[in-house]
Amino acid sequence: MTLIEVVTATAVSSLVVLSATTVFVTGMATWMRGQHKIEAETQTLRAVRTISDELREAMSVTVDNDGLGLTFVKPDVDENGDFRADGLGQPIPDGVNRRIEFVNGSLIYRDGVGDRVIGRDVVTNDPENNNQRYRIFTPGAGAVVRQVAVQVVTSTLDDKGVETYSRKREVIYMRNLMETTR
Repeated sequence: MTLIEVVTATAVSSLVVLSATTVFVTGMATWMRGQHKIEAETQTLRAVRTISDELREAMSVTVDNDGLGLTFVKPDVDENGDFRADGLGQPIPDGVNRRIEFVNGSLIYRDGVGDRVIGRDVVTNDPENNNQRYRIFTPGAGAVVRQVAVQVVTSTLDDKGVETYSRKREVIYMRNLMETTR
């Protein structure tokens, strides 16, 4: 009778340990996929937010024909951070041509002082849209660019080599356009 009880208890204990291990391994795999998704989302959001912060202050924007880059000018500021203005109260450009462009899987910000990466692992083919090529920067309608739609898609690889994608799209409106162009 005692041997049967020991064998039964061992079998039941083994099933409990096996079930707990399976739940733990499955939970860890799900957690890792979630971590990679969060990493991709954070990376995409950070890139779009940086672009948005820069372009909101822009006085003029020129988007490349392929939509993979743009050039912009910001107003000059004084030592207090206030915009310098001409006699008509219009902001004066600071004379620095800034550029944001897609280069080898990264979004690069160039401001004449140096280059910095504002987005990594950027892909130019949208996997949720039949892998079609998309434009990162799309200017609004009209001869004068008053708004720019920015879309960034990034990709990260998990431990098993499975790609996780993230996308963010935002329309950015310029705040410092000259009065004569409004």
